[in-house]
Amino acid sequence: MKKFKKLSTLLEVSNNNTPNFETYKKYVDMISAFGYDELYLSLTDAYKMEGEPYFNYKRGGFTAEELKAMEEYANSKGIELIPNIQTLGHLAFLERHFCYTDMLDTREILLVGNERVYELVDKMFKTMAGALKSRRIHIGYDETYGLGTGNYFKQNGFRDRKEILLEHLQKVVKIGEKYGYTFEIWHDMLIERHQTIVTPEVVKSALPDSVKVFYWNYREADEQTLRKNLEELKENVGSYEKITYTGAAYKINGLSTQNDFSISRIIPQMKVSAELGIEQYLVTVWSDRGAWVNNFAVLPVLFTAAEYANGNYDENTPLDKQKFFNIVGAKFDDFMSLDYLNNPDKQPSKYVHNRSFRVFVEDMLVTGYDLLHDEKMSDWYETLADDYEKVEAGEYGYIFEMAAAFARTLSIRANLGRTIRAAYKKADKQALSECLSRLENLNDSLGELIDIFYNYWRKTNVGFGSEINHLFLGGQLVRNDYIMRVIRDYIENDRKIDELETETLPPSIDPQYDDDTLFVYDFPWLLTNSNLQ
Repeated sequence: MKKFKKLSTLLEVSNNNTPNFETYKKYVDMISAFGYDELYLSLTDAYKMEGEPYFNYKRGGFTAEELKAMEEYANSKGIELIPNIQTLGHLAFLERHFCYTDMLDTREILLVGNERVYELVDKMFKTMAGALKSRRIHIGYDETYGLGTGNYFKQNGFRDRKEILLEHLQKVVKIGEKYGYTFEIWHDMLIERHQTIVTPEVVKSALPDSVKVFYWNYREADEQTLRKNLEELKENVGSYEKITYTGAAYKINGLSTQNDFSISRIIPQMKVSAELGIEQYLVTVWSDRGAWVNNFAVLPVLFTAAEYANGNYDENTPLDKQKFFNIVGAKFDDFMSLDYLNNPDKQPSKYVHNRSFRVFVEDMLVTGYDLLHDEKMSDWYETLADDYEKVEAGEYGYIFEMAAAFARTLSIRANLGRTIRAAYKKADKQALSECLSRLENLNDSLGELIDIFYNYWRKTNVGFGSEINHLFLGGQLVRNDYIMRVIRDYIENDRKIDELETETLPPSIDPQYDDDTLFVYDFPWLLTNSNLQ
């Protein structure tokens, strides 16, 4: 028995990895076969608007004709295509273009009350209405914590942030209703309690009837906490029928999926949501910080969520992995093994983290994140690379080829910084000479990885966004060359290595976190102690 009237998934297409049309069609094929009803296209700004040449300038967006073709294909597979845009926050890309600067409150939040803002919002709705038949639209509203603190404050003085939010929402909804839309927004700013006197009753009365609220709490699995949080939201919106629960297939901020962790959260979230009478569940597939992880790498999460939601899997009914193989053409457990890039000891994730990315980019001379790693990590990654090279995954073989290349590189890189620093501290030039050989092997491995990455990226994505990955990859080659040169200079000329004259300390982190649970979102912390902004 189906647990929800609508089972949906969201595909991020605006954060550095816009899919090409063939990839999009394959994704639609998969979710249709799994049993999904809807696909939210997280566009943010990934669409072209008439008269706005700098909106989505060279960021890989879709034309109206392309969106029409995407909707037509989705509909042919029984999937409703729903646009997800931003009409308040997450618009930092506008800041770089002078023609938009007077429309911004802070660097990524629009200036509420500015007439040009509402002209732009009208164009957004007009563009979506002209391209797509669906008259449901998700308009964002999440994480706008700086609302009212920038240009709005300069022009109007202090005002309760939630009052500003609700005023803007009412104006945006009025514009969108001209095009026949009903609306969906994220929940977080509606229930945010800091520096506000706006009560849940005021929120409920101010919330337009045509607005549905999407609750996102990706990491929560405790059923009692879930019920408590959803009850709190209901007080703000009126009923559970106006709430959609949103979970996540984790693939952000790293080189690896966290499929096991994602499934362990989605199942209890679905269970509680269905018990409360929530009619829709949404599985998000976000991309972030370079979008290293292929969207198809999370197929096990999408499959398991659909099997549970559609009544085919629960605590008494085992997951049908053969069904996954029949649809995908590759083994469920092989896809699940992609988690091991983050967990090379092959243990389940205790919490969401991005170890693989930390190992890949942490600087070997000036940051101490490698002091958190297990000494056996290099051996674990070498074994993992061998494992990935043996996987037979049909048309998805390129994902495992990329995973093997990352694992091989990580096997050389893991703990190399610790080895260099220890040898320098002991003035052990022989050990440092051995480190030089390892650095040369690392650059060779990076060269192979770069070649593989070229095909890996272009197989599924348009080119825009790959420049970010190239900065990480090319920057490593330059940095490794510098490290080799200073080591040689020390060996041959006794010239000190400035960065190693100071003792390297482990990072100062919250004691509740360790290498198994640490999620470093601000990647400059891994690269430098200097200012990168």
